[in-house]
Amino acid sequence: FYLFFIFNITIDVYFIISPIKRNGEDYYRVEIVVKAGINDFDPPLPNPPIFKKDDNFRKWLLAKLINGERAAYSAPGFSGKIRRTKDLLLQELYTIATEQYNFKPSRSSSDFITGFTRRHVIRVSSKQQQ
Repeated sequence: FYLFFIFNITIDVYFIISPIKRNGEDYYRVEIVVKAGINDFDPPLPNPPIFKKDDNFRKWLLAKLINGERAAYSAPGFSGKIRRTKDLLLQELYTIATEQYNFKPSRSSSDFITGFTRRHVIRVSSKQQQ
């Protein structure tokens, strides 16, 4: 496995799992490569990183994969992209609700929020809603 041959701007965590035979039993060697900016994540990788093929390994691997994904999502370069995508999706939902289904916010929500980010809030005036 040569990581240098893989160019991908979206993958931040790589798991390399290699099968090993020892005394007729199946084992796995696990290696993890993480891009700069990704925080460490549990469960820890033992030394040596060799696991017997059993249910404990399956549970450990599943937890490590999930936590690796979460660590990648919280990385500085990725979290901003997720936030922008969520903002655009929320704006799209509002547009569909108001244009296709004639949704009109009630009087109590005359400052209905149509889109937002952590830094600012865009509000629609009651004149625009009517």
